[in-house]
Amino acid sequence: MSAPSHLMFVAWIAAFGIAVGACARQAQSTEGTTVAAGGSGGQGGEFGLVTAASAGGFGGNEVCGKSVAEVERDPIEVVFLLDRSQSMAGKWMKTIAALGEFVNDERSAGIGVGINVFPKFGTTKECAPEAYAQLALAMGQLPAYGPTLISGMNAWTVGGETPTWGALSGTYTFAKQHKLTLPDRETVVVFASDGDPCCGACPHEDIDSIAQLASDAQLAGVKTYVVAIAGSTVSALDKIA
Repeated sequence: MSAPSHLMFVAWIAAFGIAVGACARQAQSTEGTTVAAGGSGGQGGEFGLVTAASAGGFGGNEVCGKSVAEVERDPIEVVFLLDRSQSMAGKWMKTIAALGEFVNDERSAGIGVGINVFPKFGTTKECAPEAYAQLALAMGQLPAYGPTLISGMNAWTVGGETPTWGALSGTYTFAKQHKLTLPDRETVVVFASDGDPCCGACPHEDIDSIAQLASDAQLAGVKTYVVAIAGSTVSALDKIA
């Protein structure tokens, strides 16, 4: 699998027009990145007109009624959580480049975006949720907020381990509160990682405990989407999605 592609970010987040179920499903981008989607949802699609017709008569060909409705994208707030551990060294620039293309794409206009990264350097609380309860780049709306996001992402470096439980727990704390402040806009978390939680330094590193965080967040109205970057265990990330 490759680093996340621009196609993936636009298709899954900007268009937000796929059907997802209570169990995770996977989709392959043209560059091979696997994306697992979790949570409950309904059918979506591109902007345009949808025509619904009911057929009647003996032959079933007669149109008895017809209705036309315009399909619009629901307002959405996207909280990205990006793994920048040492294993991302060869993939980090491609990841933020892909995310940068998504930020600059005209189809992303109107989307609220904020970004968190893990691990947090220079702190003894890399495993602690409170270290991640405030985003590394606060929420803002595209396209006006795009330059700030690009500048912030380009300043980050990689290193350290993968304290996934603490990072997700703190990010969900923020996302759930953010949803309460903007109840008319859906809030989702997009988690991108290339590896398993590790490496013995944090109290919670098992996937089931991490998946429970995502389940609790969904009950609070925050869905989780997972980007499995090369090197990750997709079956494990599926449990989170």
